[in-house]
Amino acid sequence: MKKRPNIALRVIIAYIITFAIYNIGTFVTSDIILGIVFVSVIMLLGALGQNPQSITEDIENNNKLNVISNVLAAVFTLSYSIYMGNRLTGGLENKLFALFYILMTIAGLYVLFFLFVRRILTIFAGPVTPVPTVSASAAVAQTQANVNAGEQSVNTGSTPDALSIKRMLIYSGIVLLALLPLFLINFPGTMTVDSFNQLSQARGLNPLHDHHPWAHTLIIKLFYNIGYSISHNVTAGIAAFIFAQMVLVSLGLGFTAETLSSLGSGRLGAIIVIAGYVCFPYHAAFAITMWKDILFALGVLIITILLYKEQVARIRLNITDYILFVLSSMAVCLFRHNGFYAYILCALIFAIIALTGKRSSGSFSGKSARTAIFTLASILICLIINGPVKLGLNVQNGDFGHELAIPLQQIGRVVQQNGDISAEERAELAKVNSIEYIVNNYDPGGADNMIQWLVAGDSDYVKSNMGYFLKLYISLGLRNPNAYIMAFMDQTKGYYTTMMPEQIAYYGILPNEDQLDNYPLLGARVRIKINEILSKLQDVLPVYAIFYSPGACLLILILLIGIETVRGRKSMLAVFLPQLCLTFTVLIATPLVADLRYAYALMLSMPSLIVMVSTPIFCQKGNNMLDLMRIFGEKRDD
Repeated sequence: MKKRPNIALRVIIAYIITFAIYNIGTFVTSDIILGIVFVSVIMLLGALGQNPQSITEDIENNNKLNVISNVLAAVFTLSYSIYMGNRLTGGLENKLFALFYILMTIAGLYVLFFLFVRRILTIFAGPVTPVPTVSASAAVAQTQANVNAGEQSVNTGSTPDALSIKRMLIYSGIVLLALLPLFLINFPGTMTVDSFNQLSQARGLNPLHDHHPWAHTLIIKLFYNIGYSISHNVTAGIAAFIFAQMVLVSLGLGFTAETLSSLGSGRLGAIIVIAGYVCFPYHAAFAITMWKDILFALGVLIITILLYKEQVARIRLNITDYILFVLSSMAVCLFRHNGFYAYILCALIFAIIALTGKRSSGSFSGKSARTAIFTLASILICLIINGPVKLGLNVQNGDFGHELAIPLQQIGRVVQQNGDISAEERAELAKVNSIEYIVNNYDPGGADNMIQWLVAGDSDYVKSNMGYFLKLYISLGLRNPNAYIMAFMDQTKGYYTTMMPEQIAYYGILPNEDQLDNYPLLGARVRIKINEILSKLQDVLPVYAIFYSPGACLLILILLIGIETVRGRKSMLAVFLPQLCLTFTVLIATPLVADLRYAYALMLSMPSLIVMVSTPIFCQKGNNMLDLMRIFGEKRDD
């Protein structure tokens, strides 16, 4: 006998969700849109079969799916609650009513996220039918792909095709053509304060300094000298580096698109990778900017693709792949300071897996052993470059304060809020610099003022008394845990909540002492207007703007991890590992609460990560856009 759905439960769930939307959207209670949302959710719940019977059956029949759905829903709810902050109370002062608003909003968010995550996991993490093999060589590759004792029988969904250099260059050419208009409009490129700092060193006007990684400064110097030697013009030198960067990025994206296409995603996967880049103007703005973040992010992307090829597709890397792996690893370790620590963390994890897992060549640990060898070799090369080579070139070290952004913010929060801090502790801090400066200049979302407090003060006193200041930091934290927690969240929430970045991208050369300026070769009359339009798209296009938020992209990454966890494809965790390690290092050292460039490696890799997780679905449904759209419209059993 068919069980009848519980309409009352649907109504209650729909009302809780509507309440959450009402509160977070700051609607008035009489807004008719809320009524439409309420009725629509009831109908949607009916379409999804969300009644007590079906929910009970889900839990009984697929406990793993529901556990992961609940975990992800909790993570999403926590992230969004942090993002909402005081808005959760609905602006009410009465504690009882405020508590009611908080509980109702959190409950509504949780249910909403659970339903969303549960549906996504059902669609993407269901059984996958691999495409039949078509050749002897492909059969061997497919057989190797299916031999994985520690995993379920889930693979990329296709047999690998030979990587085509021609197609790779075509994809690269498309990317380069997409970048050229913005480059010509803002010729010779975009430069900010950080760019001027590195350019002055590249030109020999200032000694090499490691505040911005000096290895990247030498790359700027190389291409700048090539351009300058041709025309003896600073503008040409800048343009030479920017164009070289554009070419490298284009080749990297072309390699990514063609590799994923050859590993099962087909042309649809390549289209998503390219479209995911060219349809978001900040990518083009970054490509024409003299920043370390671009080549660093490109290195992370290439490593991610090679890990996918070896760990998931189970194809042994060739000599070209190994060269790319080492060069990309050097870019990651040398072009951002946090990249080196994230890389070491990855290497340690791979080494642990290799030493503790099964040793067979086809196993996860066996492949991790090979990966660990090359990561450790890359670390050794970078240690030599940042050790003896750096000393030989008399490169000055960066400012000590930039390594302590989060601790400085936490101490500053206690001082600024007049927390539990003794007169002796205040006196010790005053020996470093003015306490009044902290009180007047502490910024919850930016550590630059606190860094300046240390750098402009007696930082040597801190270095020589590190033991005491470590004890002071711990002691203040134990007595002021709320201040420390809030300082951390206010300093980092841009990287794990859906808030929009405070800084995204710049267009053109900023005012500077050297009087460097843009000389547009195209669209001179409309240059300012085009730059303005491109810089504001995220402010006028909802949904589209999600991929401007580092925190939103991190939540998508967590969702992708959930999908692969349900599938049991453990090898994909190796692919996600670099992004997770980089995010960790950003969270413990970021100087700005929401700057897209600090998470650019994740933003650049996001389309490729989505393609990797979606590849089995592409192949199962025939690898075309029409079939892909059908996935979201059909009902699937769990």
